[in-house]
Amino acid sequence: MAKIGFSYFPRPVIDLSTNLQIGEVFTPYIPIRLSTGHGNQSRIIDALLDSGADRNLFPISQN
Repeated sequence: MAKIGFSYFPRPVIDLSTNLQIGEVFTPYIPIRLSTGHGNQSRIIDALLDSGADRNLFPISQN
């Protein structure tokens, strides 16, 4: 099975009561292609791949 890798970029975590940055969460961004009409014009942008969970309690897989 083929594997595809994507880069993770830091995103600040802000405390809403103080409006100060209290940490970072690394989130994956994937390239997607947006096109208009029949694909005559297209543009590739980075999109956030959001699982809905910023933290994970499981250890990193060694596979």
